Amino acid sequence: MAKAVVHCERLGKKFCRSLKRSMLYGMADIITEYVGRFPQTDLLRQGEFWALDDVNLEVKQGESLGILGSNGSGKTTLLKLLSGIFMPDTGKITLNGRTGALIDVGAGFHPVLTGRENVYMNGMILGMSEREVRSRFDEIVEFAGVGDFIDMPLKNYSSGMYVRLGFAVAIHAQVDVLLVDEVLAVGDLAFVTKCMRKICEFQRNGGSIILVTHQIKNVKFCCNRALWIERGVVQQTGGALEVANAYEAYMSNQGGTGAEVFLHDDRVEILKFDYPKSLRAGERLVIDVELMFHRPVEHPIFLLHVFSGTDESLVLSHHSDLEHCTWDRLEGRLQLRMTTEPLYLRKGIYPISFAISEELMNNELIGYHRTYPLQVENEREFYGNLDGRVQFEVESIPSASTVG
Repeated sequence: MAKAVVHCERLGKKFCRSLKRSMLYGMADIITEYVGRFPQTDLLRQGEFWALDDVNLEVKQGESLGILGSNGSGKTTLLKLLSGIFMPDTGKITLNGRTGALIDVGAGFHPVLTGRENVYMNGMILGMSEREVRSRFDEIVEFAGVGDFIDMPLKNYSSGMYVRLGFAVAIHAQVDVLLVDEVLAVGDLAFVTKCMRKICEFQRNGGSIILVTHQIKNVKFCCNRALWIERGVVQQTGGALEVANAYEAYMSNQGGTGAEVFLHDDRVEILKFDYPKSLRAGERLVIDVELMFHRPVEHPIFLLHVFSGTDESLVLSHHSDLEHCTWDRLEGRLQLRMTTEPLYLRKGIYPISFAISEELMNNELIGYHRTYPLQVENEREFYGNLDGRVQFEVESIPSASTVG
């Protein structure tokens, strides 16, 4: 039976909303300890709140645990407790083995030192000897893709380069437990894909991972267990697919679209935007828009975008130019209809964006971004957003010895 490498029992962490009051409480606690008494860390004082409350979790060797939750739920606080940045107010943490953490962009790095110097310093912080860092140095630099800049001060690195170098050091440090926060979202798609492959390789070699992310698909892809936390309290723990689906359903029921501020040019006005508020998977999305062009618009382009409400990825992006629907000039009161192909989407909320540009797609006159929430119903479970039905066929190939 695999041993537990991380064990948390009744873990709690509280913070104070007021910096001044927090400093006063800190001084009072120091004085209390100095006179030989222990402060009552299990009680809330004025202005305090529980960032984590009564959290229990266990991660065994070779397991990957995904931690899900909305912003401010306590996910990063939990990782900082596990990495030793914070001390718990209640409960206890037991770690068996070397732990590496990638929590904040550039954490453990010094901006004045070069990339080379930071690799050695960060590697030793993670428990590597100088010889170990030296033996893996070329592999770390190659993985991070910063070879041309390795002798440049880190203050001149972009945030993406920070993340690549930090992850490369952590994943090559031969730790037993790797703690990874949402910082991978800073990297480009190719690097994130490479990181996910390395995480899977790390897990196959017996390493354990605790991954904090908003990307539900990442939990389903590389975790076998998950924990869902809201406002510091564990809502559900169990198999990754089961917990991720429950969290996704919760987010869908919240109905939040994350709508952004819209652009507006007084030449164009949207009088009415009619669309079905709910749709069954496999149905076409039909949108009718009543428009008023108060003054002429030259070569208008209509843009339609559909996003996933859970990970904000772009599900559908189309514009009128792609369909060779072009107009030299539009003016006055007009009716626009947009009809998609059948959308085989998984169940959830899909915010819709609509925009009108003049002559060029990036020259938007009016744009309502992630403003119109579309609820999609689907009884079928699958990975990703789009239900791309694929048929797989396999044929046997005769061996050379059977060929006459």
